Amino acid sequence: MLGEIVIVSTAVLALIIATITDFKTREVPYFLSYFLIASGFIFRFFYSFLNNNWYYFLYGIIGFLVAFVLGYGLYYTKQWEIIIIH
Repeated sequence: MLGEIVIVSTAVLALIIATITDFKTREVPYFLSYFLIASGFIFRFFYSFLNNNWYYFLYGIIGFLVAFVLGYGLYYTKQWEIIIIH
């Protein structure tokens, strides 16, 4: 229960920050994405450590790698381009 509250609170805080900066600058800072990735790994690590269930951490790493490879593939095949408007 406490773990779910921490996850949801972190996500909501990051979304609020992303919304405010997006309205002001029309960009979402990269550090926010990196913060969410790192906090997800840290939470999964401590949850796995406390419950002695390392599959939870392993599944998080596998999910991250699948999403990373998919995004990497889409970007380098020009299916997911970054459009910069000046």
